[in-house]
Amino acid sequence: MSNTEARAALDAYHSRRRQAAGRSFVSSAAGYQRVLPRDVERRLERVFASMDKNHDWALEKAEVAQVLGTESDCMLDMVDVNKDYKVTIEEWMRYFNNLWQFMPDSVHHHIEVVERRG
Repeated sequence: MSNTEARAALDAYHSRRRQAAGRSFVSSAAGYQRVLPRDVERRLERVFASMDKNHDWALEKAEVAQVLGTESDCMLDMVDVNKDYKVTIEEWMRYFNNLWQFMPDSVHHHIEVVERRG
C-alpha cells in the first residue's frame, strides 16, 4: 500500500469517526461506545501506526509479534473480533474503548509497553 493509499485509508477512518460523533457523543461507526479521552485516542492511533509496518491499517500477526513477542498471540486473540488473523484500526479502538471503561490504567500500560518496545 502506498503512502497515498494509507493516507486515504486514514482520512476515511477519521471521516467515519466524525460522522459517528455527529450522530451521538458516544457512538461509533464501528459499533462501540467511545469513552477514551481524545489524547489517549491519538496515542493509540500513533501506536497502531508505528506497529503497522506495511501501512495497510491492519496489524498482522508478524507485525504484532515484532513488537510484543510471545504476548502477540494473547493480544490478537483479545483484539481480533472477527478472527481473520489481523487487527483493523476499528477493532483496535473498540478493544481499548471497552478496556478503558473497566481498567483505564491498563490502557496506559499497553501504550507504554508498545512505545518502549516499538
